[in-house]
Amino acid sequence: MTNRWTVWVSQPRSPRVGAVVVAVVGIVVACLRFHAAAYGSTIGDFLIFFRAGRTIADGASPYLAVGYVYPPLLALVLAPFGHLPVAVAGAAWTFLSCLGLVAAPALVAASRPLAPWGRVLLFAVGVATVLDFWPTTTMLWLGQADWLVLVVLAGALWADGRSWSRTSGVLIGVAGLLKAWPAMVIVTVAARGKAGQWRTLKAFALTILLAPFLAVVLAGGGGVPQMFDAISGARVQHLVSDSVWGVPALNFSRTGLATPLVVSPLLQAVTTVLLLLWVGAVLWFTLRWASEDFGIAFWNVVVCVVLVLPISHLAYVLYDLPVLWCWTARWLERVPDLPGMPLGRAGDGSGAGALRRSDTVVLAGIVSWWIVMNKAWPNDGSPASAGSLGYSVVFLANALMVTVSTIGLRRPKHPGESQVVERHDELANRFG
Repeated sequence: MTNRWTVWVSQPRSPRVGAVVVAVVGIVVACLRFHAAAYGSTIGDFLIFFRAGRTIADGASPYLAVGYVYPPLLALVLAPFGHLPVAVAGAAWTFLSCLGLVAAPALVAASRPLAPWGRVLLFAVGVATVLDFWPTTTMLWLGQADWLVLVVLAGALWADGRSWSRTSGVLIGVAGLLKAWPAMVIVTVAARGKAGQWRTLKAFALTILLAPFLAVVLAGGGGVPQMFDAISGARVQHLVSDSVWGVPALNFSRTGLATPLVVSPLLQAVTTVLLLLWVGAVLWFTLRWASEDFGIAFWNVVVCVVLVLPISHLAYVLYDLPVLWCWTARWLERVPDLPGMPLGRAGDGSGAGALRRSDTVVLAGIVSWWIVMNKAWPNDGSPASAGSLGYSVVFLANALMVTVSTIGLRRPKHPGESQVVERHDELANRFG
């Protein structure tokens, strides 16, 4: 029996056992998070989605639901469940949110060119960092749909890594159908210049065109204007925004949302322009260097888009986490493998290449960002007497994090590294 057990553990499938253990622990912790979030939370945003779904079930336009500012898909998905009691539907949504938070790091880990044990470790890091994260708590408390968009975007990147170009384009389009702004992430695909990108772009275009089609089907001839009015009208909501527009307004004008440092329209305008140039520069360099590491570039673009949204909530910081996961993967790709546990690309006990100090420095900086963001920063529910500096820290931490990630993206290749990179597809098939 002992010999049979030893032989079984030594087989290549043993990392799957580790992955199962991480998944089970993650689901258990997610259930605990569900219990904590389901009781005492408002799930106010979910109630908006749910009411929009009910209006569809009643044969009316989803845009009759006050506060619904998204394409029709999210309301359409919830429409079949409109007969459920609100408490039951809200609890089910929160539970699915927690499970989705486990699925997202699993997809990111599967998309990286790591050996099986490296993916298990990355999965464990992802589960730990997403379930113990203040913006995650905020997202669950609000009942937002960011967990679903995160899973869909992670699925798009995973499909891209397997050369499923059309599937990747469809999933990016679906993310845009859930919340309009994720559609902008498609620029990363266009900038990369990889073979098959046109299949991705065409699949995306056909998918995103479902938005006006669904609007007409669900709301009649006025559906498309209603959809665009709702989406564009979201930018004038009287809400806190941790973005290039929101932070200067909070600091230098009377918004009624926070106590400003000083009221100065000039400072507000100048600061807005400077922050916009900063994020714009980071986005430009990310797109220019997208071919260096498409996974990191993809999530960098997501973060940049979030930073320029007119309304960018604290819960949106959830979209920054895959940057941490991808840099952890990049670090694991280059560390020496553990005995019997290949981690990096080569999977031969030697690692994929020499570990540079810059890899560790970038990863340490992004881990520091996670620590900072895990503090209970103010959000929309905070009193108006709260100082504007707390909101500024959220924006500046996110902007610095994506800047560090972008700078680390571009660097000279290590001798022999090109041969390792060329083995990516082979290893993806072998370990994927």
